[in-house]
Amino acid sequence: VLGGMHIGDFLPQAISLLRESFRFIDVEPRSLSFSELLAGIYDGSLDLALTLRFDIEGCQGIEHKMLSEGREFIAIHKSNSLSEYAEDGFISLRQIGDEPFIMVDENDSKHSSRLIIDGCRKQGFRPNVKFSPSIHDSMVWLQANLGVVMLDTRNVLFASPDIVFLETNRVCNPSAIAIWKKGNFNPAIPLFVELIAGTLKQAEKNAPAERNAGSEIALG
Repeated sequence: VLGGMHIGDFLPQAISLLRESFRFIDVEPRSLSFSELLAGIYDGSLDLALTLRFDIEGCQGIEHKMLSEGREFIAIHKSNSLSEYAEDGFISLRQIGDEPFIMVDENDSKHSSRLIIDGCRKQGFRPNVKFSPSIHDSMVWLQANLGVVMLDTRNVLFASPDIVFLETNRVCNPSAIAIWKKGNFNPAIPLFVELIAGTLKQAEKNAPAERNAGSEIALG
């Protein structure tokens, strides 16, 4: 599972339902970075991964299924002066100004920072980029008020009282997806993907406003 992705409202039920069909299946979710998820899928150490749509652009030999449509937000610590835009609920990329803009390094995600920087340029704005090693680190730096971060709808910090999420200009597709390696014939994968999609859809329908193979399957 991509680090920081909120899974508590759907994954427990999906795993429980999966075990009704695969009684002795072993599911061990792990919190990993963008690059760790892709590496695990390619080398076979992971059967399935939950990540964001933009990060698999151009990846060969990977299947995916859309789980939840997402959008990008600028996340700001409540003590940051930029949080004044909370009244409008929107901040343009240009309005970020010289504030450090924390982005995941290309060594972890070759698309994330490029898409954000390109979006800033389209707004006539050159961001003051501060690269972090991973999404985990970006979230820690955000909570320490070391800059702003672009996060998606299902990030766990969406529910944090210390972080303000503001809509911004569209720059990428951060929808939540499930990915697996083409040719991985673990019989549990198709069912698990459908169960995840179904339980997630139901969870978001029930609580849309609550948030500001064999005998085993390896999930990342």
